[in-house]
Amino acid sequence: MKFKLSKLFLLLFLVGCTIGVVFAANTEYKEREIPLACSPDSNITLTYKFRSKADISKEMKEYICSGSSEKLAKLSSAIVKHPDEAALYMERSTVYFSTYNTQRGATASESVRNLAKNKALADAKKAISLDPSNEKYYSNLSEMYFSSFDYKNAKIYNDKARELKKTAVNTALKCAIDLKLKDPNASLRRFPCPEAMKYEE
Repeated sequence: MKFKLSKLFLLLFLVGCTIGVVFAANTEYKEREIPLACSPDSNITLTYKFRSKADISKEMKEYICSGSSEKLAKLSSAIVKHPDEAALYMERSTVYFSTYNTQRGATASESVRNLAKNKALADAKKAISLDPSNEKYYSNLSEMYFSSFDYKNAKIYNDKARELKKTAVNTALKCAIDLKLKDPNASLRRFPCPEAMKYEE
């Protein structure tokens, strides 16, 4: 009798454990890929940690797209109508890059951030190809490269901006680039160029 009861308790215990494991598997946080189009011209896939039966709220979507959806749509539409307008490409580049920066670490997967960054860089280069004498475009592209830790390209485009302007273009960025090229881990706070501190992470 004791043997039968202990078998019964063991069986009940195992069934209880199995139910617990199944329940935990359904409620634990998991990484899922969810397609989320922030604008008509993008089909971006973002990665989230969420409960398996949960859905993304409207507020979460708005936070992720960070208000750039409407602006990207308008700029893309304007570019279709005026494909030779450099300023439109540079403006869209800025919006894409701000998406890259606002998604840093928190909600987006690395592939999503890289997609936003690559679109930003491509648009900035297109703007430069359409208006190669505009030093501001080179300076903006230099800042984008610096923010994405590509100091070599940041220097190339900053030097080009300075060459076109023939005066000091963004001296703070030049100071920051020069330091980071010598030592990528160096803190800008110790650099003898105080205005460069705004580029500190």
